[in-house]
Amino acid sequence: MRYVLIDKITELETGKQLTGIKNVTFSDALARVGGAVLPAAFVLEAMAQAAGLLVMATIECRAQPVLSKIRQMKISGQTKAGERIEISADLCNLSDAGAKIFVKAHSDGALQAEAEIFLALIAFEKLNEPNAFEHRQILQNRLADLFPDWFAKTESLKATI
Repeated sequence: MRYVLIDKITELETGKQLTGIKNVTFSDALARVGGAVLPAAFVLEAMAQAAGLLVMATIECRAQPVLSKIRQMKISGQTKAGERIEISADLCNLSDAGAKIFVKAHSDGALQAEAEIFLALIAFEKLNEPNAFEHRQILQNRLADLFPDWFAKTESLKATI
């Protein structure tokens, strides 16, 4: 994850649900007539990141969740700079091969987008990088250190890594 779009995780029920916040800034948005609007691709990426964070907090295997498919994506509105998006991800199915997550994005109580997101779980042994699992642990620890408000219990996140 090179560009973090989830500013805060407000709720996490491991194995079930995650709710997070994305604050839309002018640097995120594109200027259009009527104001700066967050591109739909960024909304989708934020939704995928929320889904990935839920899966990362849930799985105990040596695997990396990777976006593999998006189904039934619906965009209902636009979010402008200065607004806040609340993203909720509900884990529908989890197996050794991957996960299906239903994700919704709301702004000011109005539905902005929804989608079924499928994440493949790629075993670290299948990655070409010899230290891939250790790199994932470092990334997760750095995210927990950089964004301590993401998870209410940062230490419990580190314990699941």
